[in-house]
Amino acid sequence: NQQASYNKDKYLDIGLSRFKDIISRLPENSTISIGGGLEPLTNSKLGEMISHAQSLGHKLPMITNGFLLNNNYIKENPGIWDLDSLRISLYGVDQKSTYFITRNKNAYNNVKNNLINFINKRNLINPELKVGLNYIVLPENIKDLIRLLDYIKSINNSINNGKGIDFLTIREDFGSVTE
Repeated sequence: NQQASYNKDKYLDIGLSRFKDIISRLPENSTISIGGGLEPLTNSKLGEMISHAQSLGHKLPMITNGFLLNNNYIKENPGIWDLDSLRISLYGVDQKSTYFITRNKNAYNNVKNNLINFINKRNLINPELKVGLNYIVLPENIKDLIRLLDYIKSINNSINNGKGIDFLTIREDFGSVTE
C-alpha cells in the first residue's frame, strides 16, 4: 500500500527506546554489528543507538553502502563517530561498473565523495575509527579486482589530513556456490 503512512516521530522513538533496552541488557564489552537487510543509514535514530551502546562499553562495527553518508547525515547523527569501524560496500570501481550494479547514475561519485569527506572528518574527530571497503567478487566484476587498488589509491590521495582507508575485505558472491 503506497499510501500507507505512520507517525515517524512516535514509532522511531518507540523503536529507539526498545533498542536501548535490548542493548542495555547485553553482556559487558559486547560487539554489536550494524548492517544488512535494509540500509542502516535510513534510520534517523541510528546515531543515538550507537552512542548509547558505546557508552556501555560495546564495540560497534557498521557496514553501509555509504550513499547517505553525507554532511547532513553526519551533522544530524554525531553518534556515528562512536563506531569502532565503518565498512562501505563498494558496488564498483568506476562510474560504469557502479552503474551496472546500482542502476543509479549518481552512485559512484556520491559514495566516493561521501567516503573522502567522512575520512577527512574522521581524521579530525575520531582517528581511532577504522574505515574500510567491502568488495564482493562477482563473475561480472572479477576483471576489476586490480582496479580496486587504484580506487583505494585515489581515495587516499584525496585525504588531506592523515590516514586514508584502513582495511579492505574481499569476498565471493555466496549465491554463486548455491545456484
